[in-house]
Amino acid sequence: MAKKILFLVNPAARRTNLRIVQKFCALVEKQGGEISLIHTRSESDALSLAKQAALAQFHYDVIAIAGGDGTIAGIAEGIYQIAKTGRVPAPLWIVPLGTVNVLAKELKIPLNLKKNAHYLMQKATPHDLYPGLRQQEGKEHCFLEMASAGLDAETVASVSHKLKSYLGPLAYIWAVLKLLNKPLPLIQGEIRNGEETEKFQASCAIFSRTSLYGGPFRIAKGQNPEQKSSRLILLKARGKIGFCRNILGTFLPFNFLKKDLLTKEIAPQAEVHFFDTHALQADGDSTGNTPVTLKSANLPIRFLF
Repeated sequence: MAKKILFLVNPAARRTNLRIVQKFCALVEKQGGEISLIHTRSESDALSLAKQAALAQFHYDVIAIAGGDGTIAGIAEGIYQIAKTGRVPAPLWIVPLGTVNVLAKELKIPLNLKKNAHYLMQKATPHDLYPGLRQQEGKEHCFLEMASAGLDAETVASVSHKLKSYLGPLAYIWAVLKLLNKPLPLIQGEIRNGEETEKFQASCAIFSRTSLYGGPFRIAKGQNPEQKSSRLILLKARGKIGFCRNILGTFLPFNFLKKDLLTKEIAPQAEVHFFDTHALQADGDSTGNTPVTLKSANLPIRFLF
């Protein structure tokens, strides 16, 4: 039986163009797949379509997403809301066409278009990923990779979308350099696990559901999105020199760079709270400001990889 695929495409993703989309469709159809192609006009449009597919108003075996981490997170939000009703939506497949493609790299999904189509049709198997949850201003949203407050989130908020379209990941480096002219933020937070609490302070606090950060950099060694436990990465240096050392220590295997860099394992039932008012980001998109509560979800989202 042919695999029926709903293919959601975000035209705003950096590497998305009609030629790439048509090539992927041809590669899948050559291997016996049946594709229904829909261009999403906005994140809310993609979310609505994903909900309809999950509710079986369409009959598909796979929901394929072409775009970057933000597009994937937006559609996963709709799928998660449906999963909360007790339904089992079709699994998601990633066609990575974004700037950094963190989740695709985390799940070892091929970035090459030909290999991606072949893997989908011949090798991919379903896995349950547990997203993170952020509770903010009385609402609850899911995220797939990480949520953070501090300089990391300020960078995401200040990056130029035009520069991002030209330079890709290098646009974030330029944004960080500009922000270093300003005083570093000080995030105050608390880990709550039942009756136990632990307070912390940091210039940047990252609640991570995946091991990778910014593409190929492994910031949370051992973190697995198929498990409910999470990692909290704290960059605690107050001065700019110390902060830059922490950043290098996050990515390089030299212990002398890791001074004031702290990683904590967060139990599945625990919550992490960021207080005061600071920039907040989730999966590479700005999501307003703290305060916020972060934790692991009890319900999974099914992906193919």
